[in-house]
Amino acid sequence: MSVEVQDELAGRPEIQENIGDIESVKFNFTRSTNHEDDSVFVYDIQGTQGKGYVEVEQVTLEDGTETFVSAELTMSDGRKITIDLSREPRY
Repeated sequence: MSVEVQDELAGRPEIQENIGDIESVKFNFTRSTNHEDDSVFVYDIQGTQGKGYVEVEQVTLEDGTETFVSAELTMSDGRKITIDLSREPRY
């Protein structure tokens, strides 16, 4: 799933401005299992300009595919940035 998350986030303005080019996205099991909402999964993200973690709300559609509903980036300095998934990524 980390590859799908990276593909979804790459090119998004909020990621480009704060993380830069994504170097790695790794599932964070501890943060995910401790999150109060079981539809939210947490991924550690590292880029050329910064690092942090992304909380991604994912739901399974009737056809079995996963879709991303919302995402919020928390930078290593504690800043929180909402990622607008309605906009097309810019590459």
